[in-house]
Amino acid sequence: MKKIVFISIMFCAFTTKAQNLVMNGSFEHNNIVLDPEGDCIADITNASYNLLMDSSSAFSFFGGPSYANCIFFDHCSIFDTIAPDSMAYDGDYSISTHSQDTIKNGVHYQYWQANSLALSQALLPGSYYHLSYYHREMPKIFLTNYGAGAYLIGISEQDTSFGKLVDTIFFNNKHWERIDIIFQATIPAIHLTIKGALGHNLCGALLDNFVLTLDSFAVLGVNEQVVEKQLLYITDVLGRESKPAPNVPLFYRYSDGTVEKKLIIE
Repeated sequence: MKKIVFISIMFCAFTTKAQNLVMNGSFEHNNIVLDPEGDCIADITNASYNLLMDSSSAFSFFGGPSYANCIFFDHCSIFDTIAPDSMAYDGDYSISTHSQDTIKNGVHYQYWQANSLALSQALLPGSYYHLSYYHREMPKIFLTNYGAGAYLIGISEQDTSFGKLVDTIFFNNKHWERIDIIFQATIPAIHLTIKGALGHNLCGALLDNFVLTLDSFAVLGVNEQVVEKQLLYITDVLGRESKPAPNVPLFYRYSDGTVEKKLIIE
């Protein structure tokens, strides 16, 4: 027997266009002067990354002084190979995230790349935000091949600290894929953070086009006319796009800005 618990939450979106709070989410604002030979900007220190990239900082750790940071652009070359022309999702630049937890010659090493992206204003604790961006697996451009893995998304009040966890992302897609997350801010963060998650395999991903907006809705008036609506997409409690499923609370978002929470019990 199937029982449907239907909870309707009526919202209407603000008419003003949502502002992207990430100041340089596409990494196009930078101080990079491209090498005539087209070399990728790889294995650079935190300090070097900070000088090159606007509104973004690196706090990577690679067993000591970090040479873990990478900035990529289409058609760059590395180790006598040409990177594919999809190294950036849109525009000319992207960054990577990678990590490894391993033992070499009896010594335990932990590596991770970590970056922060400055926000134009502090997040409001208790408010909900919508984060979207694109990622793909690191292609075979290094001598060592990166595998699929995981990384962490967070929010922080400091540019060199990961801060509070928003979500853990697992991926295995060789092509650019959009990620959407809806989360509630718990601190007045002024930075979005990315950090490679530790695993036994060397894993990495390319990241591009970060957009963070206030997921703001105002309650409809009782006498306000309700217009015909169409279903846009369904998300789970973490804001990830989903499909109808039993015994799982899901949010149905419609074209008129309304949101319906449904729980189908079987």
